[in-house]
Amino acid sequence: MLILGDVPFINSKPLFYALERELIPHQFLIENHPPHILSKLLSEKKIDLGLIPVVELVKTGGYKVIPDISISSFGKVDSVLLISRKEIGDIEKVALDMRSQSSSSLIRVIFNSFYGMQPDYVVKDHKQNFFEGVDAGMIIGDAGLQYLCPNDDEYIIYDLGEIWTEKTGLPFVYAVLAVNREVELKENAELFVESKKIGKQKIDEICENEHERIGIDFELCKNYISNRIRYDLGSPEEEGIRKFAGYLNDIGITAKFDKLEYY
Repeated sequence: MLILGDVPFINSKPLFYALERELIPHQFLIENHPPHILSKLLSEKKIDLGLIPVVELVKTGGYKVIPDISISSFGKVDSVLLISRKEIGDIEKVALDMRSQSSSSLIRVIFNSFYGMQPDYVVKDHKQNFFEGVDAGMIIGDAGLQYLCPNDDEYIIYDLGEIWTEKTGLPFVYAVLAVNREVELKENAELFVESKKIGKQKIDEICENEHERIGIDFELCKNYISNRIRYDLGSPEEEGIRKFAGYLNDIGITAKFDKLEYY
């Protein structure tokens, strides 16, 4: 039995729904963990493959990736947001969602490389006084989607995927399906594209199951996993990863990325 690490966010459902529901036969035990935990489990070889933050891939360079599978966006993403009490140019202190790695690095790139700013950062639990003592908070996943629902306009919402694409003209890749080098997937490696295909056909079913759990309306849910999130991994996505790695090096975060090594 191979252990597959997934994230507890709706954005991965189209990739793994068919596997979770056993709509196609497979040999995976699927575990759900926040992104930063998945990275640790994969590095410790406690799982065989996992949907890890792309920043871990470019910092370590130690994994192969499954072709044609990613969590990415081109333009607005809706779930990686900077929620601010101030205009972006006036922000001095930012809370970072502790579950995030790629997005926490992305916000640093955006402030430093795009706006010439270096605010103070504090890593926090998004469920515990997240906005206390800060000007803004970067929040991800299903919790981020909740801020797109009607609110009292107390905050300004900046979409980090939108900012990245406006500045670079490229998609941003948040996560890839990485495999430890010694793992032999054999015929299981071919299941992921088929699972993705089935998942895209089950969008309405996924949203019927998930939108109330998350606390968002059905149409927002559907638009998010149909139009905002992209699931492919091709030349534009690889160029986006390369550009991101370059920016990371510029701000002092060592990234070793040259090109993707596919499984």
